[in-house]
Amino acid sequence: MEEIVLRLVENLNEHWKTGMVPERLKERTKRDKFDEILKYLDDRQMISIVGLRRTGKTTLMFQLMDYLLQHGTKKENILYFSFDEITGGKPELIDEIIQHFVIHVSNND
Repeated sequence: MEEIVLRLVENLNEHWKTGMVPERLKERTKRDKFDEILKYLDDRQMISIVGLRRTGKTTLMFQLMDYLLQHGTKKENILYFSFDEITGGKPELIDEIIQHFVIHVSNND
């Protein structure tokens, strides 16, 4: 994987080092859909969060990550990546990011 992408993945996942989501990323007030999404976390399904730019989708993701960390999910089992960060239309980077995560972070759990 390109070194710049690897650094980006590590920077976006500070919780791998600290075990917590930085306060600056999660805001104090829970987003509107937070409780609704919590109902589905144990269902092992994909949940899509879509909406206009700057409406709180990323904040919601960090709030959910914080919830998971506080309720026993191992920090190594959470991967966050913003695909807005990838430029140049390289979809193969998605596979490389996931492979890096499984091999080097999650220990294949």
